[in-house]
Amino acid sequence: MKNPMRAVSPPNKRQREAKFYTPEQLGVLLAKAVGTRLELPMYICAYLGLRRGELCGLRWSDVDLEHQTITIENTRTQAGKKEIEKGTKMASSTRTLYLPDTLCDMLKAAKEQQQACRATYKNAYDDNDYVIVMEDGRPFRPNYLSELFGKFLADNDLPKIVLHDLRHTFASLSNQAGIPAYNIGKALGHSTPATTQKIYTHLLDRTHTQAIEGVAAIADEARRKAGKEYLL
Repeated sequence: MKNPMRAVSPPNKRQREAKFYTPEQLGVLLAKAVGTRLELPMYICAYLGLRRGELCGLRWSDVDLEHQTITIENTRTQAGKKEIEKGTKMASSTRTLYLPDTLCDMLKAAKEQQQACRATYKNAYDDNDYVIVMEDGRPFRPNYLSELFGKFLADNDLPKIVLHDLRHTFASLSNQAGIPAYNIGKALGHSTPATTQKIYTHLLDRTHTQAIEGVAAIADEARRKAGKEYLL
């Protein structure tokens, strides 16, 4: 007996619609983040367009402050209560990105602060080399970081998005800065331009350094208009 269901095509998996902040909304977000424990994670995601796992997997050995570059080659993800560390999603996801001055200054300050905390929380800091950590040196659990981000938005009456949407915001601002889709995808670690075009539309060309510089300029200006200068 024939099974009639074999003739039925399964429904296509619907891709979640990318949400992103406008420059004005991003400016308010970044201004309100200053001085909080989410300041550095938010700025890195907004200025570089990293995935959450890439952010959580960052180590100081990946950061070259002298040459203003950061290498993305590790990820830390979470499955239930289990944390998983591994290499990047695919070969194209392993990339070295330019660090704009704002991020470079913030990372220098964060490194100095972590060095100062080592004496108090020696064991936790000696066990890892992570960039995004709590005061006691323990790395943030990825899911907890997302929970804190959601709570931060609610507490500050900001439009609801998820942490990954800061990556979409990076792509949107790159587009506004006139950067070609190819180079936006290169900065985001996409495998092909088709991947970028599939997720984002109306994107344009230069280099990923110009993409990051363009986003940094827009974000810096929006933050200043929000009424707060970055404080170390």
